[in-house]
Amino acid sequence: MEVQFQKDGDLYYRLMKEVFVYLGQNRWPHDWQAVVFWAKRSLDTGIPKCFNATSPSRKPTLVLP
Repeated sequence: MEVQFQKDGDLYYRLMKEVFVYLGQNRWPHDWQAVVFWAKRSLDTGIPKCFNATSPSRKPTLVLP
């Protein structure tokens, strides 16, 4: 989970890097989700298209308040 109060164009790249490092180090055997909470919609730069290929059955989902 990440809570974001400022615009950050590298957030999704850092988040995915940290997730995959964790999964690799801990050999996590279960499904997983990453969640980002934005203080305002306008702060979200959007999920980079390169992450659409991380799961053949699920695309990243943006949930807004």
